Amino acid sequence: MFMKLNVIIICFVFLTNNSAFSRQEPDSLHRALQVAEDTALVDVLNELCWHYTYSQSDTALQYGKKAIKLAEHLNYIKGLVDGHNRTGIVYDVNSRYDSALYHYHKAIRMCRRVSDTLLMARILNNIGLTHSRTGNYKEALDYSFSALEFFQYTRDSTGITSAQNNIGMFYASLKNFPKAVNYFKKAYKSYKRFGDTLRMGALLTNLGSVYHKMEENDKAFEYIEQSIRIKEQVKDYYGLGISYNEMGVLYLEKGETEKGLEYINKTINLNTIIDNNREVTSAYLIKVGKYLDEGNLRKALYYNRLAKDMAERINSKPTLYYAYQNFSKIWERKGNYKKALDFYKRYISVKDSVINDKRINQIYELELAYETEKKAKEITQLTRQREIQQLRIDKQNIQLENRKTQIIAIIAIFTLGLLSLYLWYFKYRHRQKIKLDAALINQKEKRARAVMEAEINERKRIGEELHDGMGQMLSLIKLNMSSFYEKIEPNDDRERNRVGSLINLVDNAFNELRSISHNMAPIMLQNKGLVAAVSDLVDRIKQSNQFKIHFEAIGFNGRLEGYVENTLYRVIQEIFNNIISHAEATEISLQMFKNEKEITILVEDNGKGFNTRHIKETDGMGLQNTFSRVENLNGNVHIDSAENRGTIITVNVPI
Repeated sequence: MFMKLNVIIICFVFLTNNSAFSRQEPDSLHRALQVAEDTALVDVLNELCWHYTYSQSDTALQYGKKAIKLAEHLNYIKGLVDGHNRTGIVYDVNSRYDSALYHYHKAIRMCRRVSDTLLMARILNNIGLTHSRTGNYKEALDYSFSALEFFQYTRDSTGITSAQNNIGMFYASLKNFPKAVNYFKKAYKSYKRFGDTLRMGALLTNLGSVYHKMEENDKAFEYIEQSIRIKEQVKDYYGLGISYNEMGVLYLEKGETEKGLEYINKTINLNTIIDNNREVTSAYLIKVGKYLDEGNLRKALYYNRLAKDMAERINSKPTLYYAYQNFSKIWERKGNYKKALDFYKRYISVKDSVINDKRINQIYELELAYETEKKAKEITQLTRQREIQQLRIDKQNIQLENRKTQIIAIIAIFTLGLLSLYLWYFKYRHRQKIKLDAALINQKEKRARAVMEAEINERKRIGEELHDGMGQMLSLIKLNMSSFYEKIEPNDDRERNRVGSLINLVDNAFNELRSISHNMAPIMLQNKGLVAAVSDLVDRIKQSNQFKIHFEAIGFNGRLEGYVENTLYRVIQEIFNNIISHAEATEISLQMFKNEKEITILVEDNGKGFNTRHIKETDGMGLQNTFSRVENLNGNVHIDSAENRGTIITVNVPI
């Protein structure tokens, strides 16, 4: 039935920076805007950006961008970090995730310059949320647990509570509902103690959604009704759209269709006004499920097309996954099996991008690593506190000695003391920055390796299941159809042609399945290594007769580590996909070099090229995936391209 929708509606909790203005009403902020100057004006602009984030996003963006521009002019780093962080939140609320990540990472880079651990934690928390929007749960978990560690280190109760809510959100996405309820209730009690009404409303929605998934609908109604009352009171239009959506589903499942559709339509109207495309898409999918149950295929097809178009626009893989699945069902019921099969293949192609229940073990492993690292950090913190205490004792001794000297000596020693204190403070801040950077790099390397290895194993498992399970089913179908073909009368050409076409369709499906399975876990890569796998990839591309490819590998004696080979293979595969899809090239050159220190990969094409000036701001996922994979190996990517001049991509990875 339509009520068993695969749409989990969850409220995220963002964090900004506390400031002197954070508790002021908009009228007082606007008055302050008229008289504030320099850095104080930047702070007021940032607070106005945060105030209008959920109600008037266009106004919020105007204030955020003004704050960034003025902070850059004044070289006011803290105001610049706040501006990028809050502007990122506005973009996230409006489902513009690439723009949100761009501003968050800008904030992270500048945050390291001021060594503000708490501010770093808040931005990491927001980055994790944005990754979860697009179904990138591996990155989301990595950033969320990093944020929780920093919040624990700084003993920031508000940040800890926010991280608990977001971890509960991940458990809900992974369908571990008891753990999700546990985290949500902890976070709700904390927000109630703080008197944070806005986030209390979000937590009530989360609890209602989880109880709905647990089929405890009485509790779900209770929590959602409470959340709606609170959100209407504080004018949280962003949160109201989510609560209306959830309430609509509850009424539809209860059989009260008219009331359910009333709430769903309220969701669509409200979220369209505030540009919350993610919730509009969710509402469309709910309508698709209802109309499929009623057999109204025309309306189901109409709303599913709207959902698919919007999912592509906001780059939401989980939503696209459900849209393709719905298309397959709709066209199958209409009798158009060719279109049904086409959308089923698209559904399978994005299936590996959507996290499934078996990945819960990864969270447990990350939690264990988090507990171990937390103990180590506590020991480090105690050691640092003892060092600071000893320095204070030494300073007091120096001051006692200075009192016994003559006036001139006192002045000289005092001057030298101030200089020494300045140098000590400068070195101390430098050491703290080095330690923080080293900890971040080490943490990133550990988790990157764990995530990559988990991805390799998961791809291998899904590839084998597709090949062994679905492949066996297709083979059995072909065998039965071939047997049926043999029983058809020789003079019945029409029937023999129809069955023969079906056999060919099954053969094509089997070949497509084998191709998908091979791409997920190339056998050549597992058995013979990187060079052989890349050579096989080149040969398969050559078979299309569309490209002239030159391939050369020098210095590769023996195998590399498995996760390194897999990552480099995926990088080369991604580059080839970009060339095939976008470059309009006819010739490709691939060269791979290995020495004692590094591996170098050089890919050149004679395509149309592109402008690299704003390459980090592009919406394309291909190049972003390439940068991310190479950075996980501590490597770097250089792209040399210009319009109508072709492209040269150089990848360097240390050994």
